[in-house]
Amino acid sequence: MNPSLEKAIARHEIEGTLEDLVFMASYLLPPKGRCYLIFPALRTVDLLVALRDRGLEPKRLQFVYPRLHDEANFILTESIKASGVELKVMDPLILSSAPS
Repeated sequence: MNPSLEKAIARHEIEGTLEDLVFMASYLLPPKGRCYLIFPALRTVDLLVALRDRGLEPKRLQFVYPRLHDEANFILTESIKASGVELKVMDPLILSSAPS
């Protein structure tokens, strides 16, 4: 947990849950509106389920790796409100080619 309260709130579910975030995104978006999120890769399933439960259909997903051969630490997602079912998994994004 980050000692800075602002960073801790931004990075952890302190002031709101994933479900709160997705609910508000769905509430604020018009039909066919787009929602872009960066989220921890370990919670991929939680995010995808929450998005679909609130009518935000995941359309593109990209795993972000700190280095080649490391585990993914984030996912980038694009969802569209009230759209058909189709998900494209993009090529991985590798931030550094330097060895671990």
